[in-house]
Amino acid sequence: MNYKLLILGVILGFSFCYTEWGTDQSAFIFEIEARFFEDLKDNISAFAHPLILAGLLGQIGLVSCIFIPKPKKWLLLGSLILLSVIVFFFLLAGILSGNYRIILSTFPFWILSFLLLKVKSKIN
Repeated sequence: MNYKLLILGVILGFSFCYTEWGTDQSAFIFEIEARFFEDLKDNISAFAHPLILAGLLGQIGLVSCIFIPKPKKWLLLGSLILLSVIVFFFLLAGILSGNYRIILSTFPFWILSFLLLKVKSKIN
């Protein structure tokens, strides 16, 4: 299997992680990102938050792995680790709240990340 397609799958899996908070409020990561970039001109300091930086740098790293002919292993692993921290917090929130939708939304990311690491280790 082409590992670059798996990288794209990991990015999509990350984007479709789901969360709920408060009363009747929920969103996927891609929706949160869209809102963030819409409000960026009003609140540039939001970039300083570690989770925002981790998600942004992780996605930029994975996208660059798609376009670089032979990306460095540290770039791929570092990007996956940054995104995994965020997805882990989503998973933890889902487990602690007993919300199966949040828990299940993290599975594609974890499965595709595992497959990506397995395929990439066979290539190297």
